[in-house]
Amino acid sequence: VLGFGFEDLAKQLSLAFNEKFDRIFNLASRPYEEQMFAKYALSNLLGGIIYLHGSTYFSDGDKIVETSPVSLLTDTPSRLAFPRGFLWDTGFHNLIVQKWDIQLALQILQSWLSLMDGDGWIGREQVPGGEARERVPDNLWIQNPKYANPPGLFLALESLLVENKTNNQVAAFLEANYAKFALNYAWYFKTQSAVNHPRGFKWQGRTDHHTLTSGLDDYPRAPSPDPNEMHVDLASWMAMASRVMCRYADWMGKPEEAFEYNQRFIDLVGVIEDYHWDDEEGLYTDICLDENNRITRHTHFGYVSLFPLLFGIAGTERAERLKKRIEMELLTDYGVRSLTPKSPYYMSGDQYWTGPIWININYMLVKALGEYKMLDLKDRIKTGLINNMVDQFTSKGTIYEQYSDTTGQGQRSPLFTGWSSLALLIMQM
Repeated sequence: VLGFGFEDLAKQLSLAFNEKFDRIFNLASRPYEEQMFAKYALSNLLGGIIYLHGSTYFSDGDKIVETSPVSLLTDTPSRLAFPRGFLWDTGFHNLIVQKWDIQLALQILQSWLSLMDGDGWIGREQVPGGEARERVPDNLWIQNPKYANPPGLFLALESLLVENKTNNQVAAFLEANYAKFALNYAWYFKTQSAVNHPRGFKWQGRTDHHTLTSGLDDYPRAPSPDPNEMHVDLASWMAMASRVMCRYADWMGKPEEAFEYNQRFIDLVGVIEDYHWDDEEGLYTDICLDENNRITRHTHFGYVSLFPLLFGIAGTERAERLKKRIEMELLTDYGVRSLTPKSPYYMSGDQYWTGPIWININYMLVKALGEYKMLDLKDRIKTGLINNMVDQFTSKGTIYEQYSDTTGQGQRSPLFTGWSSLALLIMQM
């Protein structure tokens, strides 16, 4: 549709976008195909931001409760395939949005925090309103106040505290929301704690073949749900959140609370190192811990095994052992796969998190390897992943939800410009 001055305005806006993009991301020296890929990723992430309004549903025992109308401004994993809010996805998305428009990033975070109930719970999938629910299967409408999702908002919070804390808008946001983040943090301890260890953690809501609450849906765990399970990825998430809350409390001028959060961090690292590390195998594992402190390990080398490394918890020696196993079993020409081919569960079930390459975990790994000064592996992953994603974009014209670990082909949902857009940040590392 052409109107008076429309073409001129479109050119001005396009020029302004390109100038701002070059200024922020500094990719002007990259090949043309890489620049187009990066701009596509960013513009479609921003174009996937939606506003939702209406009632939601949650379970209360045997009852299904419809809430009063709520509103949510959120980014989406894919406006085509997943036009709704996902809690842990938003934490990753916000890392990119913060670089582009800090005010918009804060508005999205504030909108998510507004959904928190009095106990500190935020539902992991948000589908408010009948219009949004038309695009979502019925079984995903109803959220359970006992079920978690990885606390991805703490990734965004950490970025604010490290990268943007001198910004006046960020400072106002931090001042206003300390109590909310503290309440959400405490909710995980109240609802996701393990049975037989006060500092162990367990994802609630497991089934025989899925742990949807973990975000790594079909990644193998114990053969069947066990009340004694302790999950190393959740323990690592909570160690990271403890470290962030320590930094936050210190920024707020609350030294006693900062000390308590730091002690929580130390305790959680101790549990991860003393219980979840398998020295014989040289990796971190989920475990079952019985009332007599006996450990049964559930060893499935892949993304779950890497979380202590991803969050900088693993000591140097153990990080080096993990690095060697990554190189032998998980590294491909296209990035790091989600599960070793040596596992009997490799490419089993939904073939979702049991082999394919996911960009959010590769982003965390590339970042962590840089911090551990493991630059050779970092650069190999970065180069292979970006080259393949750009090649796929050039030939297919889109960005995918995941990529094959054997061919590099884009898989599942196209136009998946949520956390797959983290490739943009990987290009800067």
